[in-house]
Amino acid sequence: NITIKLPEGRLLDYADRTTISVFRTDTKDAVSGLNIFIADKNNNAATGTTDNNGQLTVPNNQSSTGDNNGTIGGNEGDDETEKPFTYVVTVTDKNDYIIPNGTVYIGEDNDIVVKLPDGTVMDATNRITVTVNDAEGNAQPNVNVIVNAKDGTTAEDKTNSDGIAIVPPTNTDRTDKDGYAKVVEGDKTYNVVVNDETEKIENAIVTVNDGKLSVTLPNGKKLISTNQTTVTVTDADGKAVNGLSVTVTDADNQTATKSTDTSGKITVPVKQSSGGGGGGSSSGGGPRSGGGGGSSSTTVSYNITVTDKDGKPVTVTKAIGKDGNVTLTLPNGRLIDDGYYTIVIKDTKGNARADVDVTLKDKKNGEMTGTTDKNGTVVIPTQIHNAYVYGYEDGEFKPEGNMTRAEAAAIFARNISERKGETIPSKKSSFKDVNSKLWYSSPIAYLENYNVISGYSDGTFAPETEITRAEFVAMVTRFYELSDKTTTQNKNSFADVATSHWAYKYINTASAMDWIAGYAAGCMGEQCSEAERPATSTFRPDNSITRAEVVAIVNRVTGRSADTEYINKNMSAVNVFTDLIDKSYWAFYEILEAANTHSVVISGGAEKWIR
Repeated sequence: NITIKLPEGRLLDYADRTTISVFRTDTKDAVSGLNIFIADKNNNAATGTTDNNGQLTVPNNQSSTGDNNGTIGGNEGDDETEKPFTYVVTVTDKNDYIIPNGTVYIGEDNDIVVKLPDGTVMDATNRITVTVNDAEGNAQPNVNVIVNAKDGTTAEDKTNSDGIAIVPPTNTDRTDKDGYAKVVEGDKTYNVVVNDETEKIENAIVTVNDGKLSVTLPNGKKLISTNQTTVTVTDADGKAVNGLSVTVTDADNQTATKSTDTSGKITVPVKQSSGGGGGGSSSGGGPRSGGGGGSSSTTVSYNITVTDKDGKPVTVTKAIGKDGNVTLTLPNGRLIDDGYYTIVIKDTKGNARADVDVTLKDKKNGEMTGTTDKNGTVVIPTQIHNAYVYGYEDGEFKPEGNMTRAEAAAIFARNISERKGETIPSKKSSFKDVNSKLWYSSPIAYLENYNVISGYSDGTFAPETEITRAEFVAMVTRFYELSDKTTTQNKNSFADVATSHWAYKYINTASAMDWIAGYAAGCMGEQCSEAERPATSTFRPDNSITRAEVVAIVNRVTGRSADTEYINKNMSAVNVFTDLIDKSYWAFYEILEAANTHSVVISGGAEKWIR
């Protein structure tokens, strides 16, 4: 085998291809069948075998993905308008790990075809990400990608504005820079575009469930009538989907629900307008004729019950709008922040009323909204907790396995981007040992921007090195302080953390905030409850931290706690792992809290899962 590194200024580019010729020095005979690996300064790579003339020209229409990526190319257009193109194709699994030694080639209609290597499964639990750039690293959108697994499974998708295609599609997706997401339920595919009056909305979460679509807007985007949100839905053939129920929710839990029109669109919230010509209005118990304009309107009647977090009935002031939406005002002494309220709406015949927009107010100007489900029920207020950790291809979580510095960076990047309503951009890290083509480059660069991570004195980050307990706690503290939150600090919390230790400040802050625990007889670090923690213990700052310990700490920092009762009753609906079946394992529920996206209400400091 021969490995070649191209010089500065020379790229693997189909518009200016590179030819390698190999011959014997003694006989001058061409050497055929020799494997060649070639890469340029951008780490674009191509592999191939010399032909009968001892030559290989790259990039061509096929390559192995090797240990990183595969560079291929071709021409598009007719003879008169023919234009060369270059695709650098990277294939990763659900954990953003590179899938090596696959094959990529140019198919019919200039599709990219990916053949996964033996042993790589492609299904809803292990989605495959294909990233397509040009030789300069620019994302290539709207490229059709077909992925084939060895078991015959085939899936197809188009790259988004970031040059990313993810297969197979599922019932949840996140909009790209063009506001586009694709979700699938059963045999139905929904192409969704989300925008407001000013721009396409990136990073909105789109989910289809039971034939209904929900859209959660990112932070910074609100449901307001002065800048309405439009959702457009088409099917797999690009035809408008009419009559589909769509619920849009913003970061303040304001919601609006409508059914798509004949153009496949909804626009929310509905702008209120006032009638002219002396027309009348109606309120109260019955119809009332309008004056002058000769029009009439009728009120909608509902039976509405409201209960508090303890299941006790709450007497509210009720108002029903002309559009059937409901406004409820809590009595004096009751606040929305007291816990949560369950609202059930039925018609006069006792039938549940779904898709009713409900606004709940209190006398202190608190206000939140929600929409009733198929049972006519809505719980206000609720929050969304997104999953931030994933398992491995074999279905395991490996809780006692150690975590790398890159994996830790990815956890905090996901948390920060979600809180700020941002997408982690494709950006090169400043650390000299962080390969821009590998999955962790963008998360590390993203955290650099927020000063959450730091490298070593030699300019490296060591992304694939196991992270120590001290290093992880330093990340945790910087992450927490990023939200302008105040921390406290103990002194000499642990016997093995001297004041001269570089992470002394971070470790003692984490101890004071009750994020971490020490090791002592009968108490093993993060496994210990607060009550079990001894007065004197060690922290073992330079030991590697396990995946289970990471999850326990992050849950504490972000204020997340598992609803064990809900999980126990709904194990079939919860994302679980093959090596996590013992409920008595100390981090069993901590891991499921971190690995499942769910809606919650917070009551008495505890989390109650709604779904």
